[in-house]
Amino acid sequence: MFGEGGVKPLAATPGILNNTWFFGAAAALAEWPERIKRLFIDHDEYSPEGIFDVLLNVNGMNQHVVIDDRLPVDQEGDLVNARPINDSAWWMVLLEKAYAKLNVNYANLEHGSLTQVLR
Repeated sequence: MFGEGGVKPLAATPGILNNTWFFGAAAALAEWPERIKRLFIDHDEYSPEGIFDVLLNVNGMNQHVVIDDRLPVDQEGDLVNARPINDSAWWMVLLEKAYAKLNVNYANLEHGSLTQVLR
């Protein structure tokens, strides 16, 4: 779930979306690995069921976002959006999906702000 060496700021690369602001915020937060781990409720390891409960804060209120591990791929089967740099570090890819769900879909992550996501 968090990679062989634990949570690292460079866990994934962006895909086709123009959402590098999201990766910047996630990387900054990853400087404190425990903060990243607290986002994934009851998931120190990758969920065998492929279901994740992600705790995000929206306007000062904690909100649970439940996601699965089905991710969008292209015709070759390659991930379209975030891609893990290390095959065992999926936290940033899943966090992107949770944030996309919170914002209705991936397309709404196209042009966000670092300030918005850090808040």
